[in-house]
Amino acid sequence: ETSWSMVCITLSLSVGGSVGTRGRGPPVERTLQVVGAFPGLGAQCPGDPADCVDIIKEIRKFYDVGIPTFAICLGHQLMALSVGGETERMKYGHRGANHPVKFLHEDRTYLSSQNHGYMVNGKGLPSNAEINCINVNDKTVEGIVYHGKPIFTVQFHPEASAGPRDTSFLFDRFLKMVAEGRYDD
Repeated sequence: ETSWSMVCITLSLSVGGSVGTRGRGPPVERTLQVVGAFPGLGAQCPGDPADCVDIIKEIRKFYDVGIPTFAICLGHQLMALSVGGETERMKYGHRGANHPVKFLHEDRTYLSSQNHGYMVNGKGLPSNAEINCINVNDKTVEGIVYHGKPIFTVQFHPEASAGPRDTSFLFDRFLKMVAEGRYDD
């Protein structure tokens, strides 16, 4: 059996993402709480994610080195920014449960919980970035796979179990990716 450690970096007051991996593999050894460690970070909606310059530089290292990464919500936005993508403020934002998210390759829609006022707009992403999920209501970007890197991201909160566990399979996909060192292209 392969032995490895996992670290959960949370950029908000929620540590729910580590809950999604419970019972699926080794325990999360540490949760790094970095609230207030970077300018512009606070709770779930910190303002313009592009203002988080220092953490964006750190996240870029995950991409460059190829560290297996499953980024959620703000992490999704910061990963996109770290590789040249763009974010923009939404007119109303996505708040609450029951937001339909379509997985494009599966032609299947899942319910999700969301809480964000900025979005990745799809511009400036590298050629290996594929938008694989969209919001059914407004067609905004909900997920990105970075082919050739063990990295995928989602805008919504799979750990919130909106449907009730519609998207919990993403944590299984992440742990498989960690074990294999690559995203299943």
